[in-house]
Amino acid sequence: MMPKKAKSTNKARRSWKDIPQHGVRHASTVASKRRRLAMATRTLGVVCALGALAAGLMFVAYLVRDNQQRLSFAAPTKPAVEVVFESDGVLSRGWFAEHFRDPGKPLREIDLRSLKEGIERHGQIHSARVSVRLPDQLIVRVQEREPILRARLQPSDADPIDLLIASDGTVYAGSDYPAQALARLPYIAGIRVSREGDGFQSLQGMETLAELLRLARVEAPELYRGWRVVSCEQYDGDPYALNAVLRVRGRHVREAVFLPHDFGPQLERLKQVVEHARREGVGPPLHRVDLTLDSRAVVQVTAPESVSTNVRGNRSF
Repeated sequence: MMPKKAKSTNKARRSWKDIPQHGVRHASTVASKRRRLAMATRTLGVVCALGALAAGLMFVAYLVRDNQQRLSFAAPTKPAVEVVFESDGVLSRGWFAEHFRDPGKPLREIDLRSLKEGIERHGQIHSARVSVRLPDQLIVRVQEREPILRARLQPSDADPIDLLIASDGTVYAGSDYPAQALARLPYIAGIRVSREGDGFQSLQGMETLAELLRLARVEAPELYRGWRVVSCEQYDGDPYALNAVLRVRGRHVREAVFLPHDFGPQLERLKQVVEHARREGVGPPLHRVDLTLDSRAVVQVTAPESVSTNVRGNRSF
C-alpha cells in the first residue's frame, strides 16, 4: 500500500494578493491634468476669500468696539452743515459766515427760529427765511433794506461814522455796499440818533422823505444828483403839522423848501425855476427857492438885494 501524501500547507497561506487583478489603470492625459488643476485653484481661491472676509469682519468689529473715533465716518473732512445763502441785495455768504459762525452742531440740533431772529436783528436785513434741505444743507434767504439817506454820527471818543437810513426809518451800519453807491446818497440833518441795544432807535416819518427822494430820482434826476443834505429841523415826522417843512441843500439850489406832502407839483415848479434861471444866466446856484406857497415859488438869488421880479422875485409856476 502506498503511503498517503501530506496535504500541502501553502493553500492556507494564500491571501487576496494572490488573486489575479484584471483592472485597467485610467489614462492620465493633459486635459485631465488641467481640469484637476483648475478645480484645485478654484477651491484654493474660495478658501482664501472666505478667510479674508472673516479677517475683515473681525478687524471691523475690533475697530467699532475699541476705536470708533478712528472710523472715517466719525471724523468727516467736510463741515457737518453746508450753508446756502441767498440775498436780494448786496450781502454775500461771507457776511453770513462772519456774523454767524458754524456752531459745529448737526443740522437737526440747530434752532432755526433763533437763527432767523438773530439774522433779523441786523438793521440791513428786512426779513429772513431759514430752512433745511436734508441731509446736510442749511438754506438762508434774506431780503435787505435799501438805504435812502446817510447820517453822520460823531461819538464823543471816536472818529465820526456814517450810518444808513432806510425808508422805514431803520438806522444801521451798512455792509458790502459799493462806495460809489453810498456817495450818491444825501445826508440827513436835524435829527437825533440814539442807541438802542446793539443798534439804534428808528426814526419816525422817514416814509415821507423816501417819497420825496423817489420822485426826485424819477422826475428830476439832474436835481437829485446835486442834492447834498435833507434837513428835518422843522419836521417831526408829521407831514401835516403846523409849520412843518423839509429843506434840501444842493448844487443847483442852496436851499429848496418843501411842504412834506404833495411833492409832485412842488418838484415841477422847482424844475421850472432852475431851467428859467439857466436861460436867464442866473446861477447856479440859486440862493433859496420856497415851494411851500400854493402854486407859487419864491426865488432868491445869492445876493439878497437882488430879489425882484421873474426869477429874482415871486412868480407863479
